[in-house]
Amino acid sequence: MLFESGRNGNVYVTAINSVSQQANLRQFDVGVIDSGVGGLAVAREIQNLDSSIQIGYFADTAVFPYGDKNSIQVADRIDFLATKFVEAGTRLLVIACNTGSSAGLTSIRRKFARASVQIVGMEPPLKPAAIHSRNKSVAVVATSGTVAGQALTNLRDRVATDTTTKFIVASGLASSIERGELTGKDLDSVLQELLNLISSDGVDSVALGCSHYSFVYEEIREVLPDGVKLFDAALPVAKRTLELWTESRSSDNVSKSFNPISVFVTGDPAGFVASVARLETAGCMIPMVSVNPVPLPIN
Repeated sequence: MLFESGRNGNVYVTAINSVSQQANLRQFDVGVIDSGVGGLAVAREIQNLDSSIQIGYFADTAVFPYGDKNSIQVADRIDFLATKFVEAGTRLLVIACNTGSSAGLTSIRRKFARASVQIVGMEPPLKPAAIHSRNKSVAVVATSGTVAGQALTNLRDRVATDTTTKFIVASGLASSIERGELTGKDLDSVLQELLNLISSDGVDSVALGCSHYSFVYEEIREVLPDGVKLFDAALPVAKRTLELWTESRSSDNVSKSFNPISVFVTGDPAGFVASVARLETAGCMIPMVSVNPVPLPIN
């Protein structure tokens, strides 16, 4: 077996006899897509708002990280996983990844428009960061894929025209979080580098541009100078998702029971479980999840 069935903290794992024995993908109220553990921060906020919502979650660890892939590769992957959810009957999707949204959101919205599929994307919370900046100097901390994408430039031109905006690539931060490594010299080094970059140019407002970074929100906030505000998109994305879900559901289709998040791991499920367990041990608030290996082709 890949691993034993049972509970590890908030993680329920499902025993699979071989990698060819795939878990069933069924219809969910909400389907969430991310390259790894980061989107669990968004799923957690959705669950906190309404614990009865049935959430399916693709952890696309087979091709993690999205941040260092080109936009065509990422868009193809988002399309592939979104199609899996839609084919199973799910009609509300969340791309809980800034890089994935930047690369693939427009195309999958166009693809599924006639199927009445609603899709919530994720973008750095630059608008509130700019609004709350007294110095009109803002930093967006993101992966290289998000910084290189046209979507972030378009966002800046749309919501922060009167603000100086610095794009900062947090090299290696998402990978450290994906491994569940929230302590040690590697993380300290990344945070110190971020501090050095943020502290220049009078930056007084910082937007986090990767869902993984939600898990180190407190660590980042602790190293920021006094008076620098920090913004994360997980809760706003969850609120928008709940709005769409509330609008679309019928009164006779409301479950009152609590539902763990059904996670489908495209890569190594044991590694995913270990990472989530380390995050929980480090003090991160992890939603209750049921982890299912679901081998899918990379292309």
